[in-house]
Amino acid sequence: ADGHYISEKDRKAAGLPILKRSTKRVGVANGGTSQAKHVTKLPFTNLSSKANQADTFEDFPTSLMSVGKTADDGTISIFTKDGVTVHKEQDVLITCKGMPILIGVRDEHGRYRIPLMQQKGQWQPRKPRARINAALQKANSVYDLPSIEQAIKWMHAVCGYPVKSTWMKAIKAGNFIGWPLLTEKNVNKYYPETTETDKGHMNQTRKNVRSTKSKPTPFEESNTTSMR
Repeated sequence: ADGHYISEKDRKAAGLPILKRSTKRVGVANGGTSQAKHVTKLPFTNLSSKANQADTFEDFPTSLMSVGKTADDGTISIFTKDGVTVHKEQDVLITCKGMPILIGVRDEHGRYRIPLMQQKGQWQPRKPRARINAALQKANSVYDLPSIEQAIKWMHAVCGYPVKSTWMKAIKAGNFIGWPLLTEKNVNKYYPETTETDKGHMNQTRKNVRSTKSKPTPFEESNTTSMR
């Protein structure tokens, strides 16, 4: 789902508030559409107000929570056969021992899709292009590092050892979107103090400002009258 869809039954049972009337319309499995009734707010304190906003439906038998909407709030969801956990991006370090068996993309509606192609009469997952493979290898090289601190140190070197203030400004401006673990919080905490940065950004004195030649010492004046 591209949004959180809550059944009216669940909203009433949980005591969720009614914020306003909803204008949301969604397609359903039978090919028809369903009109939402209210906009409500989920009770998850670790998510932002935007990520907590949901629409309610009277004809939905169960509620659906959007993984994409929580991901947009800076979280990573980990699904297993036993359950699911949701973490803040900066608290997650993933180590992959092999290449992924499936690769999907996210479309303009925020939905995740796994493209298929026909090979020898059978539909199979499409293999990622060389550009995607290269991006995955770069991402894995960061995720395989033993800690977030090591990852920040590695990316600091890749970027040419920028000073902290310049790097933080570029991150805040959104110039490093998509770089795993590279956030303002992580850089502020783990910024590496390296000699390369000092050598590249030391303030040097301008040449020819002060002469290096020594000044001549003047002769002492003496009273020659007393010497006679």
